[in-house]
Order: sequence, then structure tokens, then C-alpha cells
Amino acid sequence: IITLCVVLVYGWALPRVTFARLMMGMVTIQVGLGIVTLLSQVNIALAALHQAGAILLLGLVISCLYQTGLKKS
Repeated sequence: IITLCVVLVYGWALPRVTFARLMMGMVTIQVGLGIVTLLSQVNIALAALHQAGAILLLGLVISCLYQTGLKKS
């Protein structure tokens, strides 16, 4: 829940960055998929969808960081 809040705040702080908005939506979907997967006693189809969502989310995070120009110092 803390991660979701941080991503929502970070995404709204960057109104010009479309990847931030997509990232916020994907985090919400990822949290929902994770909860549903656990409640379904780890249904394989849902677990695979959750893993695919994690790959998409990673790509969005990398794209967002690249687009904002944040660099490791």
C-alpha cells in the first residue's frame, strides 16, 4: 500500500510525463492482480498474468526514468 501511495504521488507530480500516468495505472492493476491471485489460492493463469504485469511495470518505470532524465549520481 505504501508503494502504491508513493507511485501515485510521484505520478501526479509529473503531469507532462505520460509514462508516469501509465505507471500509476499499472501499479494499481498489479496490486489488484496480486491480491486476486492470493485470494484464488494462486491460480496459475492469474499468477502468470501477474508476472507479465510485473514485466510491463518494469518497462514503464525504466521508460519514465529515461523520459524524465533522472540519472544515477
